[in-house]
Amino acid sequence: MHGRVTFGPPAWEEGGQDIFPPIRLRPHVRADGPPRPAGHAVGLFMVRGVTPDALLRHLGLTTDGAGTDTPAARLCMAALPDGWCVLWCNDMADATGLRLKLASQGAGVEVIFITIDEHACRTRATGYHGGVEVWSVAHDGSASAHDLVTTGQPPACLPGLVADMEREEVESGYPPGAVDFYFDIPVALVHALTGFSYWQRAVFTPLA
Repeated sequence: MHGRVTFGPPAWEEGGQDIFPPIRLRPHVRADGPPRPAGHAVGLFMVRGVTPDALLRHLGLTTDGAGTDTPAARLCMAALPDGWCVLWCNDMADATGLRLKLASQGAGVEVIFITIDEHACRTRATGYHGGVEVWSVAHDGSASAHDLVTTGQPPACLPGLVADMEREEVESGYPPGAVDFYFDIPVALVHALTGFSYWQRAVFTPLA
């Protein structure tokens, strides 16, 4: 007013806040994958031994739009090589609801269910065959950077994947536990069995 400017007292409080989520993933995993939000929490069902159409009928789902190269819909599906298809759940409540239906598939049907929670550094892969749980491999980074719990009879390739991850951690130059390499053991196991990892691109069709 009248050529003068008056400034009032600062209207903020001092302090600090980490604006980035506590992600401790292996650096090359995020670099090699497509752009996606940090702190991904998703559930994926890898299914083989049944056609995608028959699987959708069993679940009471239908396609709902054109395919995209990112799984943006709440529920979506992609066909993969070697007879596998992936059912992607962006809402963990959907994954929990579908788990019993998918795990109860009949003889000759393989189902691998993997949950991924980047914020909590938790991953878990579970294998079913003919409606019976055969194995599970789980990591909880909040318990330990080297936490790994297995049940049943995990696939024979698991010890080699663990050894590879431990060797990569030693060679990375990071202090032990600074980067959560074990987070990727269930992820790498699913990739070894199906050829697909959750950070890869595929053509996903929305479902309803």
